[in-house]
Amino acid sequence: MKIEFLIKSLDLNLVKGGLNVVTGKIGSGKTSILDCLFGEMIPHIDTASLRMDPRVEYVEQRPWIVNSSIKNNIILFKPFDSDLFEKALKYSAMEADLKIMKEGIETQVGKGGDKLSGG
Repeated sequence: MKIEFLIKSLDLNLVKGGLNVVTGKIGSGKTSILDCLFGEMIPHIDTASLRMDPRVEYVEQRPWIVNSSIKNNIILFKPFDSDLFEKALKYSAMEADLKIMKEGIETQVGKGGDKLSGG
């Protein structure tokens, strides 16, 4: 099976020293664009110009869980801020999940705890 990746035109300007985010629908080519930039995928390029600072950092979308409570997985052992915590629950759509967990935000996850899906 041959998979063809085609971008007809892409103008990408990233802010040096800033936070740059690539978003889009599932299957729209976000990861492929980043893979091309980092040399992981060799594209067929008709015309291109690429200048990139070698000190660029990249954070992948790979979920990971700390062997601790759901609360600690959200705040990552930083001081607790209830307003920020409530926003995190709302925007991650975890409120309904927590209602069915016996210990709520104190539910232990990871090795030896409850299982959570990466999604």
